[in-house]
Amino acid sequence: MKGKTVIIVIGSFKIGGAEKMAINVGTFLLQNGYDVHFALLRPIFELHHTIPAERIYVLNRSVKLHKYLRFIRVIVSLFMLRLRKGADVVIGFTYFSSFVSCFALARNTIARLDTNPYRLAPKRRRVADFVLAWPLVKRVVIPSQGLYESVASAKSRYKSKLLVIPNSFEIASIVEHSKGAIPEKFPLNEKRYISAMGRITFQKKYELLILAYSKSKIKDLFNLVIIGDGNVLNDLIKLTKRLNLEDRIFFTGMLTNPFPVIARSQFFINTSAVESFCNVILEALVLDVPVIATNCDFGPSEIIQNGSNGYLIAVNSEEAIIEILDKVNEDPNLIASVKKNASISIKRFSLDNVGSQWIKTIHELSE
Repeated sequence: MKGKTVIIVIGSFKIGGAEKMAINVGTFLLQNGYDVHFALLRPIFELHHTIPAERIYVLNRSVKLHKYLRFIRVIVSLFMLRLRKGADVVIGFTYFSSFVSCFALARNTIARLDTNPYRLAPKRRRVADFVLAWPLVKRVVIPSQGLYESVASAKSRYKSKLLVIPNSFEIASIVEHSKGAIPEKFPLNEKRYISAMGRITFQKKYELLILAYSKSKIKDLFNLVIIGDGNVLNDLIKLTKRLNLEDRIFFTGMLTNPFPVIARSQFFINTSAVESFCNVILEALVLDVPVIATNCDFGPSEIIQNGSNGYLIAVNSEEAIIEILDKVNEDPNLIASVKKNASISIKRFSLDNVGSQWIKTIHELSE
């Protein structure tokens, strides 16, 4: 099926895990002879990419239309794009863009569930039900084994459509970007610090991290840098002020290139209550930065080998965070012992390996 036409549908090129994966996979397919086009639901361009402009189509640029009229415009535009390009395969990279992809009416549609819709609002569950049942959806890709098992349990009748293809990373790009400078407004170059990154939302449990950090002795050894933006950021800033830790905890906001900040940190910490995969764990490990992560649903336990390339701790436990931070404070070799295994432990998630799985899946649809 090499040389066939593929349309990748994604909400936008905003900074986000699914968006990164869409760009990674699409770029890999282009490099391997596929005629790839990107269909975006919104004209947001934040992520660095090398995709030629003529291969990117924004399905709707109007913000004035009613949301239902916008949706109709999107699906009509996608259908017409598929006809013009003669696309053999359409791939949706989130649960919603997978829903939109169904209306391209491509003979071979691949959906991707980037989160567990059966833990979300009923409306989202209905959207996922539609995608799973749609006869033109031949495969439904899920990024982690734990998430696969959860969806398969909830919708066993569609289990034959489901398959696991993990998220990926492009080593050279991450390493090259990590060589950049830390923004001058953040005085981090002379400081030792722990990094954390992600959407600043309740499920990421940054409040728990800050409270644990404030009670741990590690605050005398390392500062804490939190990268990202979200709806609880102001609450976290207020909490930091109440704890008198403004000179210890730094909030960078969203960074177009966060890798220089992560690369210079002593270790990375993820305290989420739930994930679908957790790309940033991979990105930290690529940069030889050890990771401490909660053993949450889903993803971290499939990346972190406890005691080898990082450490897994209990979910929603301030005590567990304090305990691991105090251990690092008491024994700096704890981090050094896993640092040497960081990057070599995740080669199976490289873009070459994961991209080959996408090619295999696309090829099987033509048989």
